Amino acid sequence: MVNALYRSEKAGVLSRHGAARTLRTVAAMPIKLHGDHELHRQAMQKAFMYGLPAAYDAHYVALAERLSAELWTADAELANALKDRLAWVRLVS
Repeated sequence: MVNALYRSEKAGVLSRHGAARTLRTVAAMPIKLHGDHELHRQAMQKAFMYGLPAAYDAHYVALAERLSAELWTADAELANALKDRLAWVRLVS
């Protein structure tokens, strides 16, 4: 979320104040955060296994796998890297 807000601010879509306000709103939502050593280990393994463009992408893959959930992404590069290997990765279009 932080990266999306940061990039939106850099692109002029959001002001710095708007990005900060949105981050506060998101932080107040009843969202369960997942992040532990095992998730990071699995993410690193998957980044290498699938030759992903970035290690943080692999965290989404590892978490979706852990939760037995589909992974929906607007990142075409990530979706294309996984489309032939993981049928549960979907591109938002």
